[in-house]
Amino acid sequence: MAAGMSGVHAGLQQANAAAQDIAQATNKPEADNSLNKVTEAVVDLKVSELQVEASAAVVKTADDMMGTLINTKV
Repeated sequence: MAAGMSGVHAGLQQANAAAQDIAQATNKPEADNSLNKVTEAVVDLKVSELQVEASAAVVKTADDMMGTLINTKV
């Protein structure tokens, strides 16, 4: 379960960084590569979304397994 929670935390940090990159790039539209930066940040944001979803699935599976083990022992 700890690995899943760690993955969720890392995904949220990556999403926050990508959101900051998008905000900075849109505040300075005169930069030549601002479109490239926004595109990369949007891709990073999607990757972090998928990471959080996968990590949440790990947490749910660990929780389900723990529940099954507890029910088996009782």
